[in-house]
Amino acid sequence: MKLISEFRKQIDRMGVDNIRQAWFTSFNLSPHFVETYILQALAGQNERMSSIADYEALQQKLLDQDIDIRFVADASAIDPSEPNRTSIPFHVVNPRLLGPALANGVFHPTVMFLRTEDGTTVVGSGSANLTVSGWGRNREVFLFRNIDSAGNRGRVLTFFRRLFEAVGAEFPDLQIPVRDEEDASPDWRFLSSLNGDRLFDFLEEGRGEVLSVWSPYFSEDIVAFKRSFVDPRFGPNVKMVVYPDVVEDAGYVRVRISDKPDVKAKLAAAQGLSFRKMQWPEAGSDVAMTHAKVWQFGQRTAVGSWN
Repeated sequence: MKLISEFRKQIDRMGVDNIRQAWFTSFNLSPHFVETYILQALAGQNERMSSIADYEALQQKLLDQDIDIRFVADASAIDPSEPNRTSIPFHVVNPRLLGPALANGVFHPTVMFLRTEDGTTVVGSGSANLTVSGWGRNREVFLFRNIDSAGNRGRVLTFFRRLFEAVGAEFPDLQIPVRDEEDASPDWRFLSSLNGDRLFDFLEEGRGEVLSVWSPYFSEDIVAFKRSFVDPRFGPNVKMVVYPDVVEDAGYVRVRISDKPDVKAKLAAAQGLSFRKMQWPEAGSDVAMTHAKVWQFGQRTAVGSWN
């Protein structure tokens, strides 16, 4: 599992005994995966877990390390058939509690927050949910960044503060020292719709000519999506290139476009919209699906969970 390896590298770099907060968000969540892989990494161990006693020993080690560990997922997406083997908190959030703008959606961010005793903080974000498929079987994208500017510190803390309020948890008073208190030149920016951010506001700054999108899911009437959302922001002459998830052996797009005659006719006549197959270096390997979500326009690239 490549992502687990990268996660362990972050833990090792920060010091397994120094971490005080470890918070995770996900759309769907597998308790078995979290307790077997994520918690073991936080404890600095990599053992075969086969009995309740193994999980009790793991939990005791984490309690001794004094880490505030929390997982937040969409209320509809935690597998109820998987039993919990520890008492680590799994919070579920109803999007209706996050404001009227999100009431008809789902809770979809995949974010990780790691903080040490001295305030050193790493945030991770990408497309991988907290499941075996997300961390071990799919082709995903995930980035880790140090929080080193006042702007990103404020945006990340605001994001988690809203989540804590939504699940009824008390938000701690955290000190996160940064080198750029003036927020003069951050080389990355944390964005979230929970904070009122708009993806297209950020991308529009890229001043490009082609909007490239890597995503396994898209509107079944993507021509209408481009006309309604893309063209008004980037101009009717902008080109949109979509890299969908292609089933390698069969060669077809996993998420099909609508078969309605009017939709097919619009797609056939569409100008400035095309689909391309990405040539992945590990093509033909045992990859369940391409679940990565990346948006690029000119000099702006966004990695996260936006489809």
